[in-house]
Amino acid sequence: MEAEKLAKQMIGFQKTAFNHTFDMLMAIRDHSEDLTCSWCEKNGILPEPSKKNMIEWGHSIKQSLEEYKKLINNGFMAIENCFDFSKMHVPSKASPSDEKIIETKQPEKEAPTTDEQ
Repeated sequence: MEAEKLAKQMIGFQKTAFNHTFDMLMAIRDHSEDLTCSWCEKNGILPEPSKKNMIEWGHSIKQSLEEYKKLINNGFMAIENCFDFSKMHVPSKASPSDEKIIETKQPEKEAPTTDEQ
């Protein structure tokens, strides 16, 4: 069962690496959003509709990234289910004596007939 253990470790490593990287990305994104919001509030030159659009854009990016994370984690769950060797059924290899050979009788070929008149 070394293959099962190795597969689970590889999947676990990839999942952990993705989640930690994603969390870092989200922390940077959150900080950037805070900076953008404070800049928009303090900027007197930027029109109000533009400020509102920038803030809405940040929220939409956050929602998209969260949906992306859900999809990736669902993919990891699907992979984990595929590699769950305890649930897999591996048929035993049949020995040659267990195999039945079915012989089919081939029809005999008829000789071509020639009609001579």
